[in-house]
Amino acid sequence: MDGLNFEEIKKIKGAGDSYKVLSYDVIDDNPLDELSYYRLKQTDFNGQFKYSDIVSVDVENSRTKISHIIPNPTSSDIGFECYTPIKGELNYNITDLTGRVLISNTELIDEGNSKINTSLHDLPNGIYFLKVIFDKTNFVSINKVFKN
Repeated sequence: MDGLNFEEIKKIKGAGDSYKVLSYDVIDDNPLDELSYYRLKQTDFNGQFKYSDIVSVDVENSRTKISHIIPNPTSSDIGFECYTPIKGELNYNITDLTGRVLISNTELIDEGNSKINTSLHDLPNGIYFLKVIFDKTNFVSINKVFKN
């Protein structure tokens, strides 16, 4: 958690002496909801060991998120940026204050950052909600949008 004290996540038996590059991988099934630090410990048959360099992983950067809903308020179009760690279908809709869906769209997005735009041109001035759903990461976001 702090880059100084470490807990063992997994122990993997090595292949022994080898003259070729070998790869091993482990998934942390219970990562922290903050910056985490990891290192590897390689132990030889004689008990001697070495630690790898410490690496940090920010779980927050591996989650889907919505940002920069612009312009808001708007007079016609609205755009937003979406970050997701994997490729998939992003669903979004615009609802009125009663929850009635007025605009509904699906976009296939790649992993990383994507910019999405939609037109509110045909809607009267008022208060709306932008609901964004990315099922692959169980992400749902609802943001208020003003059209004037």
